Amino acid sequence: MVGIDCQIHFHRPTLPAVSCPQRESLGKDSHNRTRMGSKIKRGYASAISGGVFAALAAISAKLFSSQLIKYGFVVLFNVTMWGCYTNSLRALSSLQATVASFAANFLSSGLAGFFLFEEKLSFKET
Repeated sequence: MVGIDCQIHFHRPTLPAVSCPQRESLGKDSHNRTRMGSKIKRGYASAISGGVFAALAAISAKLFSSQLIKYGFVVLFNVTMWGCYTNSLRALSSLQATVASFAANFLSSGLAGFFLFEEKLSFKET
């Protein structure tokens, strides 16, 4: 069993202050874990945003008839998608970022096809 080395400091005559270096480091570890958790959440949010922006690029290519507007939106959404994906790689592994981005792109594209373009979904039984 590891002992805790605490020192007592008297700041006021009636209230001693206790300083425990081991406990202080435990508080820092939990704070670091909280920061890491929020970093991972931001990484997933960036990866999912990148997937949605990729789907928006495909949607804008199909939705607009004017070539200038179409290509402008495709370039804008693709640049934004790459920015989000690159940010997600700072917090996640490349596999995690790619899977999250692909899933968001796949679902967003499928939902947009169904609701915006009224594409039929067929389910085949084997």
